[in-house]
Amino acid sequence: MRVYEIQGIGRDTGRARRRRYLAPNEHVAREMAEKDGTRVEQVIDRGPEPPTGPQIEYANFLGVKLPHDVSKGELSQLIDNAQRGANPASDRELAIARSFGVTSPPRYIDAATLGDLVQNRVFTQGRAERVRWYIYFVFIGRSAGKRSKLITSPDDPILLQLASRLSTDDKLMESIDRARGVRGENYFIHGLPESQSYAYKCAVDILGLKGTALPKSSELETSEKMGRDGTNSQPLPIERKPYFQQEISGKQLVLIIIMLVFLVWVFAL
Repeated sequence: MRVYEIQGIGRDTGRARRRRYLAPNEHVAREMAEKDGTRVEQVIDRGPEPPTGPQIEYANFLGVKLPHDVSKGELSQLIDNAQRGANPASDRELAIARSFGVTSPPRYIDAATLGDLVQNRVFTQGRAERVRWYIYFVFIGRSAGKRSKLITSPDDPILLQLASRLSTDDKLMESIDRARGVRGENYFIHGLPESQSYAYKCAVDILGLKGTALPKSSELETSEKMGRDGTNSQPLPIERKPYFQQEISGKQLVLIIIMLVFLVWVFAL
């Protein structure tokens, strides 16, 4: 709610009037003034509704620092944060939210509530947007505390390409949709929790985040760089290969050779 100052002339008295109305927008404030018998000449937006006396007293009791321009609604958010021991979302968290379409969150919103807003919006969007959300926060959870240039933001070209490719996988989409409802703070700060779901395994596999080691593929870093500066329009060489197409390690190769030799020896007897 905002405070609007209405200046005009009293319809019955012919005298100048200046009154204030609490309304959601200028149109409603104008209607309220006209119902009061005012011929409206000017509407001045005086800003958000100021906090009440009891609000300020309770905020002081909780130890909340009052910004000089805080509104009633904003102070309610700060009081709620103090009661739950939550801090306002950081600039980084607000930037992440904007990347997912939450462009105007309430001032002083906490990370948990912000995470809920992001999740609610993502799950009203298309398949690729849900995949982007899921993979990004799996990456945040798996790479927490480690430096990585694989994905730098929710708008990273690599992530956008992965989301577009994987959004055609119906099984993956069903698994991601079952992840809806995770509490905002749990994933928005620390990333999505580890699970045995098909979606989580796919995300970890395609990001190369099995175990604790982060990917060090020079080919991937090169393709990422080329994709960002626009020097190469070819698709980035990132794809989730079926198991039978994956590379065989040295130990696996030795075991295969030993088994073949053993089989040959058995049939030779």
